[in-house]
Amino acid sequence: MNILTAINKKYLPYFAAMVRSFADNNPGEHTVYIATKEVTEADLEAYRPYIPGRVRFCPVAFCEDILEGAPTEKRWPKEIYYRIFAAEYLPESVDRVLYLDSDIIVKGDISGLYDIPFEDNFFVATTNVHSPFLKWFLRVKNGADRGTVYVNTGVLLMNLEKLRREQSREEVLGYIARRKFFLTLPDQDVISTLYGHKIKIEDGYVYNLNERKIRGWNRRHRGDGKIGKDWVDKRAKIIHYIGRNKPWKEKYRGILKPYYDAYRVD
Repeated sequence: MNILTAINKKYLPYFAAMVRSFADNNPGEHTVYIATKEVTEADLEAYRPYIPGRVRFCPVAFCEDILEGAPTEKRWPKEIYYRIFAAEYLPESVDRVLYLDSDIIVKGDISGLYDIPFEDNFFVATTNVHSPFLKWFLRVKNGADRGTVYVNTGVLLMNLEKLRREQSREEVLGYIARRKFFLTLPDQDVISTLYGHKIKIEDGYVYNLNERKIRGWNRRHRGDGKIGKDWVDKRAKIIHYIGRNKPWKEKYRGILKPYYDAYRVD
């Protein structure tokens, strides 16, 4: 598999835990492309003892000049935009890549996700947005067309071949310039708005499980229908620690922390 992530030095330990979990549950040879402006090969090699040699690290350069003027905040550095233009800097020999945030643990075989047919879509992803009101609010806030779907871009299978043919850099940067004061999660807002009609949706409880999804599900279900650790053990393949509730923090709340601790790299 071809995996892509974007990190800075601060996130190296969490990146290593993510790749360690992926390698443990997915046999075979894999390439992990790392879009970064500050992480060196020496930095990556410091974590090599945790990662088997069959997983190849491949740092890739990205020209930040094209993102001048894009909105950023402390929680959303320019690295988050690296996934939007992945087709421009990844090798042309790579026709598909699975983007994974570094605050993820892969606890199962994800080849089924990686091999999904694109069916003329730009991406395969999952959504955390289920309420009609929130769908409407995000569509209006972002200026999206009816029928688009708002996705979580932390797990994003990319159709690089189609993106190279059809993606317009000018369209992306023009949209950012027009809507930058409305973008709250900029990369998700951009991808969901511009490409939301060309995204195939997969099961987020399997491929992008997080504490928010668990709480929402458990509010709607009672007794045996609730999601607990046994349910997670049997069904979930990707766990995503979204938002500020990170498992490396002391005040983490929820049931998913043990899955991170199993692969923790300090």
